Amino acid sequence: ICNPNNPTGTILPSEILRRWCLAHPDTLFVVDESYHAFAMGFQSAISLGCENLLVVRSMTKDYALAALRLGYAVGAEMVIEALRRVRPAWNVNALAQAAGLAALSDEEHLHRSLEVLLGATRVLRQEIHTLGWKPLPSAVHFFLMHVGNGAAFRSALLRYGILVRDCASFGLPAYVRIAPRRPEENVRLIAALRAITPSFLRHRDSCVEEGYVAE
Repeated sequence: ICNPNNPTGTILPSEILRRWCLAHPDTLFVVDESYHAFAMGFQSAISLGCENLLVVRSMTKDYALAALRLGYAVGAEMVIEALRRVRPAWNVNALAQAAGLAALSDEEHLHRSLEVLLGATRVLRQEIHTLGWKPLPSAVHFFLMHVGNGAAFRSALLRYGILVRDCASFGLPAYVRIAPRRPEENVRLIAALRAITPSFLRHRDSCVEEGYVAE
């Protein structure tokens, strides 16, 4: 269970997770909270204390340590012990460990970075909305947008040196996922969107939408 979800940015309430765990005590629920830091007021499943619940987190997102492939798991002692028995030896190298400890020791930097990112998200969503697009609600920094043909939309932006996620692999071929980057890159994205918007809005509005309804 990805919570917050990727690519929708939605959150599954922890109370629902708790009910599932209690109703199915012989099932191990694995919750991926890689994007937890980006959701303001997010309640982690760690606080539920259910023995059949394992929370996994990646430090590649909030701490920007993607190349080091560093993460961790939190769960009941018997679950963690089972993981220890099957994990590869030397599964985390010394450089990754040092970087992880350094990142965890600087929470102030993380909070400042998140404030900047979430502020950029609000501005980007507003700019996109003024062009006639309707980004879907999201609890995190990335969001879905219905464009009619995600693959064609992605290809059109690539001609401007902009890469967005075509969501066909998620079963959402009419959508793309967008996330903010540096201010100057966000400006480039808006300029590219302004150039391709007229033709794509006409195509999108002529499509019969399935699944999500863009409001």
